[in-house]
Amino acid sequence: QHISKLSIAQFMHEVMLKTLKDQHEHAALFEFVEECFDYLNEANEGYHNLHLHFLFELSKHLGFEPQNNRNDSSLFFDVREGRFTETAMVWPFGLDQAQSALFSETLRCNFFTTRFSREEKHLVLDVFLNYFAFHIPGFGILKSPEVLKEVFND
Repeated sequence: QHISKLSIAQFMHEVMLKTLKDQHEHAALFEFVEECFDYLNEANEGYHNLHLHFLFELSKHLGFEPQNNRNDSSLFFDVREGRFTETAMVWPFGLDQAQSALFSETLRCNFFTTRFSREEKHLVLDVFLNYFAFHIPGFGILKSPEVLKEVFND
């Protein structure tokens, strides 16, 4: 339990270093970050998807929340636009139909109660990180996701 919490905390820290450079007076954002770390510190269970919740909620605070407008005609998630469109695009610009369906479900889920398979969790993490890289200049590639993937290799 200790190593899994530590790896999530390290991941959130690394994401914050890449994203919160110019966020001077954003009380709601800092309250959110504090709540996430408090939750992680106190939780004995239900925290295994906290890093996914963190990324989704952080995207809202930073103003580029992915829109869950998936329907019968807009089946493909466009990473650049942050919404579902009629046109399929290759990775890293978009997701195929199956990946888009999973991502749409993820955007509606309760991260604290949803159980993802290992593959689903890795895919959702990769999609969020790719999404952040498209929307935050200099975000780049993080080191901590590989540690998370190893720790949560269940």
